[in-house]
Amino acid sequence: AGNDGIPTTDAPKDLYPIRADIYPAGYSYVLGVMATDKNGNLASFSNWDYTPIENCEYELTAPGKDIYSTLPGNRYAKWSGTSMAAPFVAATAAIIRSHYDDKDTYSSRFIMGQIVSATTEKTGSYPALSVYDSIYYLPKPNLSVKDMFLMDNAENDEINDGDAIIDAGEVIDLGVLVRNQ
Repeated sequence: AGNDGIPTTDAPKDLYPIRADIYPAGYSYVLGVMATDKNGNLASFSNWDYTPIENCEYELTAPGKDIYSTLPGNRYAKWSGTSMAAPFVAATAAIIRSHYDDKDTYSSRFIMGQIVSATTEKTGSYPALSVYDSIYYLPKPNLSVKDMFLMDNAENDEINDGDAIIDAGEVIDLGVLVRNQ
């Protein structure tokens, strides 16, 4: 998600004059990872998703502060950043894939859904990475109606007048756009 400590651009400009959507983390087909500190709180440097499940999306949190990493010459150092949190998510995806190994039944989208939606752990309002939950719990659908369309089409029935106003007795087309978060 980035390390500037700023929200996504859907945050109010008067409260957050500096905002940014970071990509590829914000794409719907990528798991955007925010970093947490050793207490499980959102790290002060981590960019964050102002309105979860809208627009640019960062999906979950993972440890990202003071993470040991290797250096040349058989050395180690502590590093912090969302780039240190992302490998935890990648490792979790690999572990889940080894558990749900039938790719015809369990798609990559299924694996992503398990990581984000099956967890019972939270960092504020964001899902927090949990390998155990992601393997052993199946998420409940989280449905929301995003849009609805009513159409008064003269071809539907001889009583329809096609004036785009739904009158008593008319046959209408109804479209509903539902999103499973």
